[in-house]
Amino acid sequence: IIIEIQDNLDDLYERLLFSFSDKLLGEILKSQRDYIDLIVESIKHKEDARKYIENILKSMLDALIVVNSKAIIKKVNKAALDLLEYEETELIGTPMQILLEDEAIENDSEEQKLPTVIQKLISEKFLYNYNTTFITRNGQEIPVSFSGSMLFSSDGHLIGFVAIIRDLR
Repeated sequence: IIIEIQDNLDDLYERLLFSFSDKLLGEILKSQRDYIDLIVESIKHKEDARKYIENILKSMLDALIVVNSKAIIKKVNKAALDLLEYEETELIGTPMQILLEDEAIENDSEEQKLPTVIQKLISEKFLYNYNTTFITRNGQEIPVSFSGSMLFSSDGHLIGFVAIIRDLR
């Protein structure tokens, strides 16, 4: 897609440049073209960075689960899928509670139920090696070490949580 955009921009730039005899207008178009080239280059770098991060997540040996502020699963890595015996499409968009042995407790401030481990994470800001039990798709209980942290937006609002789960079997 990026190459196609680049080719179309090259063609458009050439046609516009030749159709205007005014040198100043040509310079303006060239500076706009340079700006567009910078944007295209930025998109390429962001895509490379995204692929790099995805590769790291796929390579992790411990399970990674990212949930939003309501503990709805947004991202999992391959290790999480293997440990919990789920397909990615089965987990994304579902409450984290389905993976946990404990009962959710009422969060009065937001009128929603959050898993105990998330409540503990909120109260302590982060957790390190918190022992709990996760449940596989087939109902098997797995003792795990849960380490997690809160995720904040650039303006400081809580947007979710990231957790690393290590199998203790």
